[in-house]
Order: sequence, then structure tokens, then C-alpha cells
Amino acid sequence: MLFVVIGSVLRKLAAPEFCSAMERAYFDILGRTAVQALQLGNRRSGEA
Repeated sequence: MLFVVIGSVLRKLAAPEFCSAMERAYFDILGRTAVQALQLGNRRSGEA
């Protein structure tokens, strides 16, 4: 939730080019984190 607020503030303050680069990096990190969390969850359920 906090990241959404920060993102919307950055979107208003920053130049569009900078903003799109930031959003791309943010969603890239978000996607990797989600994949890692899913892999960790699958590993745990596999061990149990």
C-alpha cells in the first residue's frame, strides 16, 4: 500500500521518462519477489 502512495507521488513530481523507468524497475522487483515467494511456498509444501 505504501509503495502505491509513493508511486503516485513520484508520478506527479517526476518527469515522465524517469517515472516510466522507475515503474519498470518497481514492477520488475515486484515480479521477482512474487516469484521467489511462490517458489519458497512450493518448496515448503513439498517438504511437508
